[in-house]
Formats: sequence, C-alpha cells, structure tokens
Amino acid sequence: MIQQTTTQSMVEEITYNGQVLAIVLPYEFRQPGIHFFTPDSYSQQLAYMRHPEGKVIKPHIHRQVRREVFLPKKSY
Repeated sequence: MIQQTTTQSMVEEITYNGQVLAIVLPYEFRQPGIHFFTPDSYSQQLAYMRHPEGKVIKPHIHRQVRREVFLPKKSY
C-alpha cells in the first residue's frame, strides 16, 4: 500500500500489513529548514535539512537509548 503522509504531501510512505517499509522523498523535495519524517520511537530517524550556505548549526546532543538489534536496518 502506498499512501501520502501528513508531514509533507510530496512524501510517500510505503506500508505492508500496517508496518512502514519505506519512506520516499522525491528528488523535487526542497523545503527549507529541518524536516523529520519519522517518529521519535523509530530506531533510525529520517530527516531532511536544507540551509543557506554558511549556516552554523548549534551544538546539540543526542539522547542515549539502549537498543537491542535483531536485524540490521538499511538506508539508501
């Protein structure tokens, strides 16, 4: 099943039996700023960033989360 996500109408979410298999961002997606397309609960996050040249990103930290991996995840 392919459906449009509510985050951005250009982004497609491919699901099977209620499980997300892929999130597809088309080449034409060019929104300024930072856009996350996955919830915090996902083991991997999908984000898109588009900043003007010379933009300095403020230092930040990532929360440590203990995870148990049964199968590796891949992104292309």
